[in-house]
Amino acid sequence: MEFDLLNPGSIIYTDFNAILTTDGIESILIAGNASFEGRGYRNGAGSLAVFDSLRSFLQLSKKEIIVVELGNSCLRMIKRPMNMVSDITKPCPAWNGHAGPFLWPNFVVKDKRNLQKLFVTERRAIRRLIRSNLSEKKIFYWLTGQR
Repeated sequence: MEFDLLNPGSIIYTDFNAILTTDGIESILIAGNASFEGRGYRNGAGSLAVFDSLRSFLQLSKKEIIVVELGNSCLRMIKRPMNMVSDITKPCPAWNGHAGPFLWPNFVVKDKRNLQKLFVTERRAIRRLIRSNLSEKKIFYWLTGQR
């Protein structure tokens, strides 16, 4: 749960199948399907997107939210205000017979020393990711130790 950067006074939260925002009186769907029960994967705008076990999220800005999906073992991006969901790590989805890039991912946080770096926790590991140009389709690459 975090304060909503796009809607001051509101809070963003997940119910594992959707990302929502609330002002304390009314909840509004950002992406996913709050009534969907089960596994799934689909990119698209708002309620057309399908998630599988959202674990956490991170607002990069007012217009960008990264979501961590345990079930699909990947990270996805929500672009606001159109709430368009797309993959940012490949392959996704894991449940469709592909091995996702993470093993049980849980959380994503910013590196406070370098805002171009993110850390993703997964089972028995922490991975460091570097943000590249956000205008490119693939905005993350694995840090290999090479410069």
